Amino acid sequence: MALEREILAGNGITFSRQVMEPWRMEETMGCHARKLAERLLDFHRFAPQETVERLWEEQHRSRHLQRHANDKRRDAAQFKKRAGRESENLQAKAIRALEAAKNIQMPIESRWIELVKNTLFSEVIHQARESEGVNAPTAADLTRSLRVEGDGLVWTASQKVLAETTRSTRPRLQRPKPDLFISFPIIEDSTVRERVRNACGVKGFLMSHLELLEERGVVSNPLKFLRGKPLELKHRLCFPCFILEAKHHNVNESEIMKMYCQAANGAANALALLHTLTAKGIPSSSIEDIRPVVAFTLLGYQTRVWIAAIQSRKRVRERNCRNQIHREFTEVKYHMQCIWKGDLRQYEPMAELVCITESLKNWIFRDFRPWVSRCLNSHHCEHSSDSESSEEAEDVWEEEEEEEEVGTDIDRDSEDEQEWDEEYYVTLSDEEEEESEEYSDDEDLSEYERDLDRADSLLQELQLNDSATKKRVPHRFIQSHRERDF
Repeated sequence: MALEREILAGNGITFSRQVMEPWRMEETMGCHARKLAERLLDFHRFAPQETVERLWEEQHRSRHLQRHANDKRRDAAQFKKRAGRESENLQAKAIRALEAAKNIQMPIESRWIELVKNTLFSEVIHQARESEGVNAPTAADLTRSLRVEGDGLVWTASQKVLAETTRSTRPRLQRPKPDLFISFPIIEDSTVRERVRNACGVKGFLMSHLELLEERGVVSNPLKFLRGKPLELKHRLCFPCFILEAKHHNVNESEIMKMYCQAANGAANALALLHTLTAKGIPSSSIEDIRPVVAFTLLGYQTRVWIAAIQSRKRVRERNCRNQIHREFTEVKYHMQCIWKGDLRQYEPMAELVCITESLKNWIFRDFRPWVSRCLNSHHCEHSSDSESSEEAEDVWEEEEEEEEVGTDIDRDSEDEQEWDEEYYVTLSDEEEEESEEYSDDEDLSEYERDLDRADSLLQELQLNDSATKKRVPHRFIQSHRERDF
């Protein structure tokens, strides 16, 4: 089914092409969307040397007042030198990208994807390719590894996850196939040493751990589900945080809208995986701190930067035609907001886009990946506690079963004894019952009289008042027995 804006809205996905300032985003998209927009749009690295010096003075005017003047001058010089070097490198990168963009004349989509790969994301791709060839990776290597992919990989699993967050009556969406996306590699347990596997930033991304979480409802791989047959090496990735959709510069308005819809669909799929990561089983603070994702759209020279975030989540009961509840699910609303646009044939927009790309890479490593790792570790701790509780429950269950077996044996013995008693009882006739009752009464009377005689003898031996012996008060049992004899 072709992607249309109305169909996306029916599935809880919206987007806005109007450029929004970061401070206005917090109310509708959360504080982390605002912080990310502010970080991506911080262009101070391209400031001239005079501005760098002024920023240093403003930041450190009220700090380190007690330090020696030589130390402060040395720190200031190092800061200015480093900032100037970074600024020069980014400016040189922007100039190279600008020349490459101006050389594109053919209205071919792949030309613009190559521009992004060879200029804007060249360092990120190089870093990702280097991490693939490490034979014995350390924990630091794994925490700095990325997957930068595209090449027609279809997001099948994430589309099914997204469908679970919308009403079943809505039309199904196409499976995303981004032109480029950034995610994290899934680490195979057998490829790393045990000490590395137990590292804090590594164990959450292990294949065995993610497979276990998938059974509990946390889906990490946008391409395929981990359960079932083993995944190919190219499919072992998780939690995408950036997508890119590109069209050439000679397309009509319908193709432009289709590109925006594709970007919104891909961003919503990435957010749907983060929804499963934070839906249950971890502290509420992590649920409130759910991170956004970033999207680029290239319409030839015209480029936009977007931030997509989860707007709302609520439990919904869906009813059928008979007004009966047949499904209860969490309905999620997704929104993608444009925060920047520019023409890549001009130097200033290209320089800003280079700065945005650099800030995006830093955000992925310093904020997004650590947050995902914390959420995964929270699930791991919860599963460990559940396993211990289940083991204790199994022990208690075994003890209860043993007690039930003992109780069953006792009940069985009592039942056997009752059966033996019932077999021992003999049915008597009415005359035999009367004779047996009279015989038992005579025995009771004689025994009672013997007890009275022993009591009288004891009283006499103790020299008590003999009135107790003379005043015989017959027991009503004896009296009734004697009356029956007469």
